Amino acid sequence: MHWSHARGEAAELKVLEEMRRRGYQLVRRRLRTPVAELDLVMRSLAEYLIIEVKSVTARSFLQHRLSARQKVRLRRGHAWVQDRVRADVRLILATVDEKGKIELFNLSAADLQ
Repeated sequence: MHWSHARGEAAELKVLEEMRRRGYQLVRRRLRTPVAELDLVMRSLAEYLIIEVKSVTARSFLQHRLSARQKVRLRRGHAWVQDRVRADVRLILATVDEKGKIELFNLSAADLQ
């Protein structure tokens, strides 16, 4: 396994653990839809979350921002999930640094343009 893939895998597991601690349940990890692969899809009683996970270093955060292609994928994935559930669906960018610190950012439609 390539080291960057292993870091990404570890970051996903860290975010999954944190979101479970916050009361969310895992719906699917690495959900492959006809339009996108989504890192984590989680839910609470009130909402669903689509979480894009990025493993970052302090120096590399800007390099790991969402590319135009990733934004399109997230928009399409959001629409695909929203069409199938009867709840609000939010998009979250989760970053995990080399010390394991997690930061969560709500993504709006404007963020995905």
